[in-house]
Amino acid sequence: MRYGNRTYRLTPTAFIPVDATFVGMLIGGIDLMMLLSDFFEARREKRIAAAAEAAAEAARAEERDLWINWNNRCLAAEARGEEFTEPPPGQSTEKTRQNKQ
Repeated sequence: MRYGNRTYRLTPTAFIPVDATFVGMLIGGIDLMMLLSDFFEARREKRIAAAAEAAAEAARAEERDLWINWNNRCLAAEARGEEFTEPPPGQSTEKTRQNKQ
């Protein structure tokens, strides 16, 4: 290859710095992809854990409301002097138990 009055010969060793740079970029790109993958996976796991905690808190609040409402009905029946036969939340009645068997 001629450039001006100088002649350059391209040998396989002339491409070693280019090859090394290419390999370095390739390995660096793979490392970057793995780091990003780990980052996004950790972020996803945190979001899943937060959603599970929120769902558990909502379930606890719903059950607490069921018990509060049941207790209020029980106290109201007691104040009126009536018998309160409604089972507590989470317990089925005898009829429901017999139907399930």
